Amino acid sequence: MEKKREKLVFLIFHIYFYRYLEIEHLLYCYEEANGMASLPLRFVYVDGARDPSRPTTATLPNGDVINTTNSYSRLLSFFTSGGITPEKLREMGYRKLDALLRQVGEKDDVH
Repeated sequence: MEKKREKLVFLIFHIYFYRYLEIEHLLYCYEEANGMASLPLRFVYVDGARDPSRPTTATLPNGDVINTTNSYSRLLSFFTSGGITPEKLREMGYRKLDALLRQVGEKDDVH
């Protein structure tokens, strides 16, 4: 009986989670967002349109101002080794992309 209850709870949770994503979360998604660079947004977006009557606070719940440059650097240091900077990672990525594209004969040089 306990296993059936667990399965039912699991199913109900996923139904509500799916409903939240499909109906509520997507309603407030900003479709033009391209990574962290454009964050924090200055206004709330509803159905893809900026609502100028609803400015955001650009702060975290504890009151800290959101700083995506610092956040990205901290995330990078957590997930990589060697103290790589965002600029260095981008440079390495473009070098790798250039090499791969040359390998398949696509381009002479991307950057």
